[in-house]
Amino acid sequence: ARRLPLPGRRNPVRLVLIDKNLTIDDLRLQRDAQTINVKGTLGYVGTQDLSLRVNGFSLGDLRSYFKDMPDVAGTLALAMQVKGTAAPPLIETSMKVEKPAVAGQTFLGLTAQGSYQNERLNIDLRLLQDQSHGLNIKGMLPVYLGWSEDRSVGVTGDTNLRIQSDGLSPAFLSAFSKEIENLQGSLTMDVLLRGPLENL
Repeated sequence: ARRLPLPGRRNPVRLVLIDKNLTIDDLRLQRDAQTINVKGTLGYVGTQDLSLRVNGFSLGDLRSYFKDMPDVAGTLALAMQVKGTAAPPLIETSMKVEKPAVAGQTFLGLTAQGSYQNERLNIDLRLLQDQSHGLNIKGMLPVYLGWSEDRSVGVTGDTNLRIQSDGLSPAFLSAFSKEIENLQGSLTMDVLLRGPLENL
């Protein structure tokens, strides 16, 4: 076991590596109102039990690390719990972004829930532009997300995913392509995706 001094933390954090498993004893990083907290065990063998919490994180700060990242802003709160084993794991995630903005287009908020079990990733995402317009993405993606040494991440079956928009402004799409400029109007769609993921 080693105790490592980390920035934003007064006391060293305790890390223990045993049999390809890493145990983190309550790692907490803080800068102003931004906090990251990690604790628990994650590894290749045995039971997984890891908790990750992020609060008050500014998405704009990521641009200093990823130069090709789209122009995004907002404050992120994230909670993730990992249970089960490396193959298969059980993962629960919730996310909220307050005052998100993409390429100058502002939104009321973004919320997302995700759960992974039995090689199925269930997602429920809601992006609100205002009280009447937004984007919904809900359904299941058939993927293997384990990290055991004898199997790699991959697609495992048929997708069942629905994407709905009731008048979302498409201006944010300009953040993902330099060829898109001054895009106006409203985006309305109701798309149902079913079948093998690689064929969609």
